[in-house]
Amino acid sequence: MTLDNIEKITKSCGTQLMNVNLTGGEPFLRPDIYEITKAYILNAKVNSVFITTHGGFEEKIIKFAERFKKEFPDKILIFSFSLDGFEESHNKIRKVDNLYQKTLGTYHKLKNLSPNILVNISLTVSEFNYFEIRDFYTHLKIKENIDTIAVTMARDEGVYKIKNELRPQILEEYKKLTHDIITDIKKDDAGYSVGNYLGRMINTKNKIMYDLVADTYENDKFILPCQAGKVFGVIYGDGLVYPCEILNKPMGNLFDFDFDFMKLWRSGVAKDLTNWIRESKCHCTFECAWSYNILLNKKYYAKFAKSLL
Repeated sequence: MTLDNIEKITKSCGTQLMNVNLTGGEPFLRPDIYEITKAYILNAKVNSVFITTHGGFEEKIIKFAERFKKEFPDKILIFSFSLDGFEESHNKIRKVDNLYQKTLGTYHKLKNLSPNILVNISLTVSEFNYFEIRDFYTHLKIKENIDTIAVTMARDEGVYKIKNELRPQILEEYKKLTHDIITDIKKDDAGYSVGNYLGRMINTKNKIMYDLVADTYENDKFILPCQAGKVFGVIYGDGLVYPCEILNKPMGNLFDFDFDFMKLWRSGVAKDLTNWIRESKCHCTFECAWSYNILLNKKYYAKFAKSLL
């Protein structure tokens, strides 16, 4: 999709959107990434922008953040930098020379840049690092002075399949690591700054989510209704819109709707799909979906209200 296409999409949203996640691949491979962000802020009036990046394009990212800080001081920008393990392991897994040091350099330059710019390091527990992931977490905290660390768990997707014999070990290390992080958050020794309301909400959400993801992964069971296709969805570069990254059931293609997102979102196909998600009790371990499922479930409202206060 071109920037003009994305301009149409954002204008069609009215004021319906609160947040947009820009991800990939690598978002900073697009030379117009700032213009895309600006379109969502000016046209769709989003309150926050979340960008997942490997952090290797330090100059581009810092320039982006400096411009955002100046032009949109009342909006929140969150960067999530991916690290997979110690320096040698990370560079080998990502197949990019010196990426580890570049990522850390970008993180530290952004960490205290502005109150409206938040940064975290995201760890994915997988067959490539489960045996050292807790040591790596400690290393990041103690040696690299990183206090905001999020965790995801590798899942079968695309050509990647987890080896069945390693699933129990991966789950066990995920449980141990998330327990470490939650313990540190409770001690105010980890997590987003408690001085920011959004940071406090994310900390609260993560504490709930880690246990639910582990339970779903281990027991493959339905826990909460999924909001995919209702309050969040995924737009791909070819214009296809899905309720989430996991479900291989497209809601439609924006090219067929003249890039009117809300028209596609409210179409009959989209409604049938959201009904199917509800009736089938569709469930998975996709953390982005869990974030919204938790935030919008009444049973957790009291905890979030407490975090806001």
